[in-house]
Amino acid sequence: MINILLVSSDPGRTQQITAIIAASGIGHQLRTLANGLQQVCTDKDALQVTDLLIFDGYHLTGDDISALEKLSGRRRELVCTLITPSPSHELLIQAMRAGVRNVALWPIERDSFVADLKRVAGRRAEADHRDGQVLSFVSCKGGSGTTFLAANLGYAIASLRDKRVLLVDLNQQFGGAAHLVCDKTPPATIADVCAQIDRLDASFFDACLTHAYPNFDVLAGAGDPVKAVDIKVPHLERIVALIRHQYDFVIFDVGQSVNPVSIFALDHSDVIFPVLHSSVPHIGAGQRLLQLFQSLGYPGERVRVLVNQHDKRGQIALKTMEDVIGAKISKVLPNDVRAVLDSVNQGVPVIKQHKNSPISKSLSELAESLAPAPRASGTTRLTKLFRSKARVQPSPA
Repeated sequence: MINILLVSSDPGRTQQITAIIAASGIGHQLRTLANGLQQVCTDKDALQVTDLLIFDGYHLTGDDISALEKLSGRRRELVCTLITPSPSHELLIQAMRAGVRNVALWPIERDSFVADLKRVAGRRAEADHRDGQVLSFVSCKGGSGTTFLAANLGYAIASLRDKRVLLVDLNQQFGGAAHLVCDKTPPATIADVCAQIDRLDASFFDACLTHAYPNFDVLAGAGDPVKAVDIKVPHLERIVALIRHQYDFVIFDVGQSVNPVSIFALDHSDVIFPVLHSSVPHIGAGQRLLQLFQSLGYPGERVRVLVNQHDKRGQIALKTMEDVIGAKISKVLPNDVRAVLDSVNQGVPVIKQHKNSPISKSLSELAESLAPAPRASGTTRLTKLFRSKARVQPSPA
């Protein structure tokens, strides 16, 4: 099933395009819009649920090109198809720069147009059967900043890498991960979901989430330790079975507690991030936590130690820390007090608030290591059309 938005100001062409889509046999939901691309630009929710944007550019303007560029920049997964009667060499260049993936000549050549639809449907089917990565953040000792890192890394992956990310707040000590990244009141908590676990399906679960930003959802923590006790392993089993195929990344903020529920999350994690500071109490706690991980059978490559709020002028060298805890340090995050406090106090992701700060740069690097930018590959119909146009350009006299 693909979601298609057709933007055309001509009822006749709208009817013909709709008929071709309907006869293609591809499962779809089609919405039509006659008011132009500017309305799409202002409707973020409509854009978020759109897989394919078909724009009838029969009378294409510079404003249309600018709007297409804006839309493709906001949602990199969006496929844009431009319909035009006779694209010029310059138009093709502008369309490519604006993010248009396919160009369909008017009148539409049915077979090639349907082939484009099938490619979009195929990519959507692959996304619907995604097997998302599971990450867990564990605090070696209280005050390590685990929740801040988990929440802000989730936002970084969602915004910088255009991945669907879910943050699950398992912190039993008054967890408030959602409030670190947005000012929305969570409609429900993980304890509420567990209390109604027999109702669990995709729709019910979605209604319980805090939709913090496009691509970034949060399942709020229980709120207090008493309610957290009611969260059981069978509950989390059902939740993980549902969400792992709906998100590219699922991030658990485990907190400091080691119990059957947190161990279940760790067991199902592709990467575990223990977080500590470069202080003697944190290093001692980190050493014991890593020994526990070894006893639980977690291989070393799954455990990546993070040193948070690191001061290069500190008295304890990183090499000394590695020798004591018995593991390599995967990433060092700077002690960027001003940016972090500003982010926490305002409930805004630090990358959104202070894009060029040291902590934002470190989080961006961590996001890149987990979700590398894809390499450009393949040839679209647009580039083929462009090349064919280039080949038939007349020679200068």
